[in-house]
Amino acid sequence: MSSTPPTPWPLSVACSTGASNTNLLHAILATRALDEISTFDDYAHVRRYISTRGRPDLDQTGAGRTIRGLMFWVFPGGKEGPFHETGDGKLKKHGLLVTVEAGSEEEEVVRRVKDGLVDGVIRHEHVGRREGDIASSAPTENASSTSRTEPHADTQSSKQFPASVAHSTGETNLDLLYTILASVDLDEISTAEEYTAVRNYVSNQNQSRSRGKRTQAERGLIFWVYPTGMYGPFHRDESDGTGGGDGQVIRYHGLLLTVEPGILPEEVVERVRVGLQDGRIRHEHVGV
Repeated sequence: MSSTPPTPWPLSVACSTGASNTNLLHAILATRALDEISTFDDYAHVRRYISTRGRPDLDQTGAGRTIRGLMFWVFPGGKEGPFHETGDGKLKKHGLLVTVEAGSEEEEVVRRVKDGLVDGVIRHEHVGRREGDIASSAPTENASSTSRTEPHADTQSSKQFPASVAHSTGETNLDLLYTILASVDLDEISTAEEYTAVRNYVSNQNQSRSRGKRTQAERGLIFWVYPTGMYGPFHRDESDGTGGGDGQVIRYHGLLLTVEPGILPEEVVERVRVGLQDGRIRHEHVGV
């Protein structure tokens, strides 16, 4: 009697988070590291992006399926980024964070983008390849209810949304964090050699190879850091504490880093030192 193998973590918990988890969503947007795609021409740009970056392969049904995961931002045609200012100077949010697992159908991604965009709200939509993927919570008329970090067009702040509300979320907003891990091939950096790889990564990715030079102003970083001797976001413990063990105990580890433009490599390293905690998955945001 055959049985379907269980879906491995974090694929098993990946889901759309709708208008929740906005604190982590704000931190991601503040990095300005995401590709941003318009809905112009009846979502032709979205289709082109999926085809180019997701490299869809035609399966036996003729459906184009992605062969790599994706994370990108979709904004309504005629606008850009995650917000715009209205004629009376108020800030109005817009757009959709899209996470796509490898093996997803191109047209399903487009359909979920169409369904997921809600006027005046920033949201997250996840498209999974497995049957029974958790669907997005349906947008409602009151979906624009304010969060604890509602942005404002207040000129008193030196920062503009979303940087004005971006911050570390620690062990909260884990639904979105897990979904990102399930979908996107994030660069994964070890803490080996006293965080040398982390320093080099920040410098090289931002073309700031000279010591002390700040990152480029245009784009930040989103990446994963794991402890020396480990890999990815978890490992299987070979011991159950009794000397036996079947290797099935999962131990989590690692840190999602969202880094705004203009940050020194040493600032990132310091936040990694503080943020990494044994047996936990967390998020740390490094802002200007």
